[in-house]
Amino acid sequence: MADPANPIQKLAGRELEKHLHLIAGRRIPGEKYLFLIGVPAPDWKGKLERTEAHYAVRGCRVYFWGDDHAAGNADQFISHPQSRFGSLNAVYAFLESELGVKWLRPGDAGIAFEPREKLALPERKDYNWVMPLEMTGARVYWWRDRLVRPINHLAPEELRLSSEAVNEHHVQDLLWARRMRHGFRTPIRYGHAFTGWWNKYGKDHPEYFGMDVNGKRGLPERLRGREKLCVSNPEVVDVIIREWVERGKPKYLNICPNDGTPGFCRCSACMALDTRKAGEDFYAHLTDRYVYFWNRIAEKAVKLRPDVQLVTYVYSYYRYPPRREKVEYPDNLLFGMVPQMFEDNRKMFEEWWKAGARQVFLRPNDLCAGMPFTRGLERLIYDKFQASRKFRIFGTDYDGSCGVRNIDLEYYIVARMIHAPDRSFEELENEYYSAYGAAAPEVRQYYQFWRKIGEGIPGKVAAELKKQNRFLNDAGQIGMVVNENIAHFYREQDFLQADAVLQKAQQRMLSTPARRLLDELILINRHSLFTWHFIREANRKAAGKENRLEQAARDLVAFRVRNRDCIDWKWPELFASLRTEKKYWENVEWYRKEVLKEQVAVPRNPDLVFHDSFDHGTLGKWKKRQAFKAVSGRPAGSGYCLEFKAGREYAMGASLHQIKVTPGKRYRLSSETLLSDEVQYLRLRMTGGGKTLLNQVIRRRKSDEWQSAMAEFDIPAGVDSLTLYVIVGPGSGKSAYLDNVKLVRIDENAADAI
Repeated sequence: MADPANPIQKLAGRELEKHLHLIAGRRIPGEKYLFLIGVPAPDWKGKLERTEAHYAVRGCRVYFWGDDHAAGNADQFISHPQSRFGSLNAVYAFLESELGVKWLRPGDAGIAFEPREKLALPERKDYNWVMPLEMTGARVYWWRDRLVRPINHLAPEELRLSSEAVNEHHVQDLLWARRMRHGFRTPIRYGHAFTGWWNKYGKDHPEYFGMDVNGKRGLPERLRGREKLCVSNPEVVDVIIREWVERGKPKYLNICPNDGTPGFCRCSACMALDTRKAGEDFYAHLTDRYVYFWNRIAEKAVKLRPDVQLVTYVYSYYRYPPRREKVEYPDNLLFGMVPQMFEDNRKMFEEWWKAGARQVFLRPNDLCAGMPFTRGLERLIYDKFQASRKFRIFGTDYDGSCGVRNIDLEYYIVARMIHAPDRSFEELENEYYSAYGAAAPEVRQYYQFWRKIGEGIPGKVAAELKKQNRFLNDAGQIGMVVNENIAHFYREQDFLQADAVLQKAQQRMLSTPARRLLDELILINRHSLFTWHFIREANRKAAGKENRLEQAARDLVAFRVRNRDCIDWKWPELFASLRTEKKYWENVEWYRKEVLKEQVAVPRNPDLVFHDSFDHGTLGKWKKRQAFKAVSGRPAGSGYCLEFKAGREYAMGASLHQIKVTPGKRYRLSSETLLSDEVQYLRLRMTGGGKTLLNQVIRRRKSDEWQSAMAEFDIPAGVDSLTLYVIVGPGSGKSAYLDNVKLVRIDENAADAI
């Protein structure tokens, strides 16, 4: 090594030694080749560009050198955005090009190679590479101990993870990003920029923050850090500029809005900035208010530093192209574009280009996938990337869940395409399959089988969401929609067909590394089938159908325990996240008792007819009517509720049919409502046997808080089925909300179960 103290050259030496040992076994010093790290070839004359990497073969000497800069301390340099890894990248290029090494996923188990007894290199060769974009990256932060520790107890004991194991996975993730040669030519700072603002300004300046429908500013404590700003308030712009000046006016100024749906400002000034069309929901289009806001910040910033670059996200409800506003400072605004999986990247970029955007980078959530189902979206993701390249993108930053084994191929394709954007999809996928040796044809057939199924799923999900009037702002939420009707999106036969393809590959003559990879893939597919059975049975139970949920849950856990280390998943995540399996496990009685340590399983109240809280974000069995607006986030609270739009006259908002009851018994209907100002009332009308049995009128109180209502009524003889109608009184277009609608039998003869 030219500089043994240089951490990048030290890591390059360790990585070279490690892989040579894997491939060739024992090392014989001085046998033939001499590897010189950090040393340019004697005949090289030139000046290194940022991120440039070289290796050169000159007879029995191999030289590795490049643009090396280790930022931060010894623990930080490997992931520091200002580090540059020229010599290390040269070693990886050598291992890949000369020895056929591939890194299919993080960790030693992801290193694909063929053993060889001798190393034979060309007499002379020169290689050089420069990072093709200003930044290239696919995020690898999924394994973090601070994220696992709070949820570890939700997994069965045999599937819990030690801090040491999680930390080692994190280290391997960071190393894999290096092996994929990701990093920065131009380091920039961005991300949700205002997460600390409430703690700094909330008490003295609540007017800086978004106003809700009830006129309150800010968000509840549990959503702290997701506050949205009052973008029409000029003082907010002044504070952003003041803080930037206090930091020394760095070139890159981060102004990305905070994450999440709640909190967008509904004050009259912000609403006046919107370009909402007649009949559109509040969330349908919030772009113009934000483009106006960003222009005002840029207007002041360029006067203080003409070359300033303001970085923001085009995401969420402000990802649609503006209708009125234009980008007034195209040379000073850098947009992180976050298109959805089922959206056309070319169209999105083109429309923003027409609005004046000239500097963009790709920041999708395409790799956010927590469920153990093979999605088959790698070709779609590749094509969307290539469509974006036509707009001279600054770089890429793919958010994702590195370590979800069913998207190994998707992660690999993304990692490789941003490293070498000109390579075709076929080249990249064949490179991946080649790691399976003689089984490559069957592995290709396996992934192409899932691709044929998976590429149709985003469109189906979009159609389902539109039908339910729901919004999707993150590709990671696709799995939630799929799970709700798992048998519609995947069939049991799909997993069996895929398994049959891999069983055919088992008959091939394979090397030990290729055999291990194939065995893993078979287990990953079988894990998907066990999970499919579990979720299907959970859905059957939720629908009141006969089911085998308790046994399916035990079968799934037993499979996971048997194959825990081979599949190598962040197991607690599956039990803890609403995007994965949390709500399904909460319906498993033995899990609640044995894992969550509930003393007894919570019995179902035999007198409960229904209790709808809408917290899955769907209408369920309710039907939309004229005044229905959306299943929306519950104002001033958590979860979801029904939102209605009160017009000039009263109108029906929703209805629930075929409610089964017992004739001659007494029932209690309870609910929670929130009525905006000017909404006169919300009425709950229960009918049965051609008669109105209950007509409950709920009027707005003076306070802007949720109010509970309750009423009792009797069921006439001969009536065993009811219909509930929600009617919203006049309200000049304002909203009325309904939640926690519950019907319970209250007669004394409770043993007569419904």
